Amino acid sequence: MLNLPLVIARKEILDTLRDVRSVVSSLLYASMGPIVVGLVSVAVRADAKPQSSASPLAGMMSVFALVAAFAGGMNVAMDTVAGERERRSLLPLLLNPVRRLDFVIGKWLAVSFFAIAGLTVNLLGFAIVFAVSGMHTGGPGRICC
Repeated sequence: MLNLPLVIARKEILDTLRDVRSVVSSLLYASMGPIVVGLVSVAVRADAKPQSSASPLAGMMSVFALVAAFAGGMNVAMDTVAGERERRSLLPLLLNPVRRLDFVIGKWLAVSFFAIAGLTVNLLGFAIVFAVSGMHTGGPGRICC
């Protein structure tokens, strides 16, 4: 019985992908964290003492990962109802014989899809920063330069 929410989620995903500005803006927000951490890692490495660790970078990365998840789904979440009203497609959608719960689950699935996509872009950016800057993990939960 998950067919109707998936149809609604697919519609929301396709509508969002048509709006290039919101997708590009979400990608920029998601990639902002790795860019900042990369710049800070360069600055930390330039001023580093032989035994200093990059523990502030781990805190920054966790905050940017959290923000990337929210920023990835934020534009879609705002557009799920307001955009429907602007496009005048909310009323026809509500007139279909779909339970309200299916309607909400479908919209939530679309927002979750873009939130996970934003988080994935963010984590891939951090992997690239690790590879380029020469940072490596020194064990569970520790990042060393």
